[in-house]
Amino acid sequence: MLPRHRTISRVACCLPSRYDHRHHRRSNHARHHAHQPSSSSRQVWRKTVAEQLQLRNAVNIHSDMLESPEMYWEEPELEKLFKQMIRNLDVSRRIKIFNERLDYTQEVSEVVQTYSTTRTAHLLEKIIIVLISIEVLFHLMDKSLWWQALTWEDVFGIEPPPPPPPPKPPHNNPQ
Repeated sequence: MLPRHRTISRVACCLPSRYDHRHHRRSNHARHHAHQPSSSSRQVWRKTVAEQLQLRNAVNIHSDMLESPEMYWEEPELEKLFKQMIRNLDVSRRIKIFNERLDYTQEVSEVVQTYSTTRTAHLLEKIIIVLISIEVLFHLMDKSLWWQALTWEDVFGIEPPPPPPPPKPPHNNPQ
């Protein structure tokens, strides 16, 4: 959240460059970690989306860039100067451009999230198909007379292992 004591000119002039710096840092980070496991990529995207929401919140909700601060209400001359400064710095246009950039990055984030979710869903579907196939195979093998007649000699060419010896009863030593 931006402190309220900052002047409008300082905040308005810094916003696009602050956004560009953060966006550049995030995009380099995402490029650097492109071949890492998806959990790391998801964390990067979550942080990016959270930062976008914080920036949008700071600019659109918690800043007094487009409204006259209360201290100017008592001084009409100062309020007039403030509004002139807003017009001269073209703050509303800057905020509009900034919001358009955030809209674009939000759309990209949604596309990446959708792709990731779809990819995970496809992997899960493949795993389910393999598991069902294995289950069907075991069921067919259980019903097959050939499978039931199969012996160790047929499969491995060796004698079957001897059965385990029966458990010995406990010794009762009278002492």
